[in-house]
Amino acid sequence: MPSQRRLRWRGEAIVFAALLLLAACAGPELPLLSPLEQAKVYGYAETPLGDNRYAVTYQGPSRLILNFAPDRDQAAAAARTQAYDFALWRAAQIAEAQGYPGLRVTDRQSDVDTMAQPAYYDSSFYAPFGPGSDLFHDHHGMPFGGADDAGYFSPPSPYAEIRARARIDVEVLREPGSQDLRVDELLARMRKAYPDAEKLPGGGQR
Repeated sequence: MPSQRRLRWRGEAIVFAALLLLAACAGPELPLLSPLEQAKVYGYAETPLGDNRYAVTYQGPSRLILNFAPDRDQAAAAARTQAYDFALWRAAQIAEAQGYPGLRVTDRQSDVDTMAQPAYYDSSFYAPFGPGSDLFHDHHGMPFGGADDAGYFSPPSPYAEIRARARIDVEVLREPGSQDLRVDELLARMRKAYPDAEKLPGGGQR
């Protein structure tokens, strides 16, 4: 039967190999305000609807959060707001490129997906507090929270992954009214609120 030290080493080796593989596959990052077809896992996309109208979507990057209220609720609200803002930002870029000074949002939708993380694992979690300890077994000798095949105690992960999406339908306008959005003001506000959204990882501009 393998020793605990050997099992621990094997587990850490697997985790390290997985991290190397992820790092190799990740490739260079792109700014948050990038086309979805380029960034793949986040970014914007748009579809012309005719008559100066567009459907603009933004899929936000995944975020690792604490899976407890109110932390989870606050993080989800922030992710939803950012996705909507970036969809609106892209709509303003479309209007600006075509020489339209205003736009109007005619419909909006947003949602947040939450994905629980796997059970927590800590390779240093050993006696006197590990699987051999009475502290983590009930009176029937069964571990609280479950254990893996090697006998390591695996309490539920305190983390979750969230990803937000937003879709807006907009109309770009030659003569915006008092209730419509001014493109120049909107772009200035977004760049102030998210100063790094157009920057490359090194700090440069696209």
